[in-house]
Amino acid sequence: MLSRSDPFAFSRVLVVLPDAKRAGPSDVHLAVRDLSLDSRRSGKAKESDPLQITLRSFVSVRCRTKPSYYFFSGDNQKHPAEALVASDVIVAGWIVHSLDRGGNDDQSTEDVHFGLWLDPDFIVRNYAFVHVLDGAIIPGRPFNEWDHIIHDYVHIPLTGGGPVTAGTFLMPGLEDLNIEQNAWHVSRRGTPPAGWARDLSTNLDGTPKFRDDRYAQVLALPPDDWAFHEGDYVEITGALIEDSGHLHFASGQPVTAAEWTHQCWDQVSKGNAGWLELHPFDAMQKARPPLLRKHLQVVQLCRFKDGSGPLGSEINTYLSATPEKPPTPSSVLRFEELVDPRFSDMTKVTDHTVEVSPCDPPRLHVHAKLALGGHFMATYKLWWEDGDQPRPAPPASCSSPPVPNPNPKPKPKLTDEAACKNKPSLPQCNRN
Repeated sequence: MLSRSDPFAFSRVLVVLPDAKRAGPSDVHLAVRDLSLDSRRSGKAKESDPLQITLRSFVSVRCRTKPSYYFFSGDNQKHPAEALVASDVIVAGWIVHSLDRGGNDDQSTEDVHFGLWLDPDFIVRNYAFVHVLDGAIIPGRPFNEWDHIIHDYVHIPLTGGGPVTAGTFLMPGLEDLNIEQNAWHVSRRGTPPAGWARDLSTNLDGTPKFRDDRYAQVLALPPDDWAFHEGDYVEITGALIEDSGHLHFASGQPVTAAEWTHQCWDQVSKGNAGWLELHPFDAMQKARPPLLRKHLQVVQLCRFKDGSGPLGSEINTYLSATPEKPPTPSSVLRFEELVDPRFSDMTKVTDHTVEVSPCDPPRLHVHAKLALGGHFMATYKLWWEDGDQPRPAPPASCSSPPVPNPNPKPKPKLTDEAACKNKPSLPQCNRN
């Protein structure tokens, strides 16, 4: 809470609701009053007008039984129980693209996929003063049953021993958080749980796609689930799992830059070449977005121990805030760098530069160079802040686009072509 009289003064209020209120069907209303300890004051100088806070219930957008309960028990597992990192994780952010039911055909619907640009301030507010994720472990995931038998996987503490930030929920495989919702296939699982909304998919001519109940299925989504669109700000809770790097190389040998990248990270930390995702999610609702958006971007670089592969030893990249252009003539680009200790060996980073470009629009220039066997990952928060005066005119050198290095190499796209050919609904497919 910010003080009206002094915008730089604030208070943090931690409210722990009783169990009956947490799961109740109604919103919870709180009144917070600011009381002065100065006995000489009276009236409003002694006690402020109450701040009214409403905690919205998730009941309108959740099922009677959480999807994560069903899909991590018995024969209904989508991912093995050992893939689970933490339950009841809550995050917020902006939907990257509209909800997509990948793999649709006449007789089945795959999981619902979409991504989330995380809101870093929401995560700090919710996790900075609690320790519910301190014991969570990223387990390492095999990409096939034989790999699971041959190799031991590296277990990584989710928080890396530090405070929880937006970077806590990201790995080298993706720069946004992948969200998936399982489909309940009636033909395989029988009667769906009560309260789950039936998938009313239609063909192009408007006729129901699922004419035969054997192929009908139920999604744990609110009835108006397709009202969620790209750019919507949502709060979402569910099971945090680790997915594998999907190293399904057609010939057994990496052929694209993205495949080499996944392979390199698998060498650095066996089984951790993939990403984290909420899968399944238990509840989702639209919310009011923050007035100031802080946009996250990830920079990662990996180099094989023997120097093999086409990945190169350095990266030069320019990162943009959202929106990309400054909102006002006096807007200044601000940033915060969060070097990820879980995926960075700074002893093998031979050069590391982070600076704001003086060109217009301002962008963040990040340069990193690695020795053999080096690896580096950082999450960058970028936002616009109004300054006291207009930005200076860009120098003459900005008349031409900056050239990062004499022999620039394209930034690898995190797209595994072999994996995407077999399963185009994967979150790293078709994301430019």
